[in-house]
Parts: sequence; structure tokens; C-alpha cells
Amino acid sequence: MILFTPLPPQCTVEHTPERMARLDRRFACPGAWPADPTLLVQDCARVLGAHLTVRTAAGQWHGDPLAPAATPPLTEPEWLTALCLGTLPTVHLAPAHLEALRGWTAGVVTVFGKAGPDGAPRVARVLNLGVFLDRVELDFLLDGGLTGVGVLCAHRVEGGGHLTLWRAQRPAIGRSAASCP
Repeated sequence: MILFTPLPPQCTVEHTPERMARLDRRFACPGAWPADPTLLVQDCARVLGAHLTVRTAAGQWHGDPLAPAATPPLTEPEWLTALCLGTLPTVHLAPAHLEALRGWTAGVVTVFGKAGPDGAPRVARVLNLGVFLDRVELDFLLDGGLTGVGVLCAHRVEGGGHLTLWRAQRPAIGRSAASCP
């Protein structure tokens, strides 16, 4: 059972996973969720702009769309797995094309820092585009040329609960932006 409370809270709706899948396709396959879906439920709350309470036989998880984002030091593959985004088609963009993110009214932007000693960039910041201050921070990042950012990923829910995932990687030193994935 899933309790769905849109913002601002005016009502609460109880949904089955099948009905929630119309809003976010990740609810279509609860068996594919990670063992601890805490990050997934929180992410779903952000992209849907609603408080969520997910109850299953394994436990209960809450997602608050306005809660400050926890930034566990996950690598990009770990992050994709935790949020059930690994099977999504990804749109690879050059950093110059990220200006289009300014037009997104909702969604989540995950900022991965530059690669550490192990060579893998890790989550540095999670920005909820439904929150004004996070939008301001994204504007500063884009205006500053993504200084300190290794990889930037953005995702949002489209019609029918389908998700869109964008990814941009800063070109390595000496590599041209045209060769960026």
C-alpha cells in the first residue's frame, strides 16, 4: 500500500503499486527494488512532488519532497541501481546543452564530484528542481561552467509515469567538448 499526499497537503490517497506505476514506472516492479528502498522512495517523492509512505511486508519507508537530500557517497552505477534508473535509456549531452535544465519545473539533478583516488566520481549533491533554493544552486552551477563537477545527471517523470534521464560529463583536461559523451 502506498499513501500519496500531493503538495500542498490537502488530501491523502491510498494507491496500489499498479496505480502508482501510472505516476512513476519504478512502482511497476517492486521486486526489482533494492533491498533497502529508502533512497528510491525519497527520490520518488521528489520527482512526484508528494509525501509518500510505502508499506510492504518488508517494512515501511517515507519520502518527503521537501526534505534536505541525503548525499550518500555512492558512485554513479551504485546511484543508478539504488534509484532503479539503471535500465532507463540515457540522453548523453555535452555540458553546453544543459541550459535546457533551466526549463524543467520539476525533477532531480544529481551532481557527482570529480573522480576521487579510486577513479570514480561520487554523489556530491542532490538538487530538487521543485525547491527554489536548489534551482538557484543549479543556476550557479550552470553559470559557473560546472566547476568541481565530474558528472551531472538529471531525471524527471514524463507522461504515463515514464522517466527521462539526462547525463553530462565534463570533458577531461585536453579533451574537446565536442568529443564529450
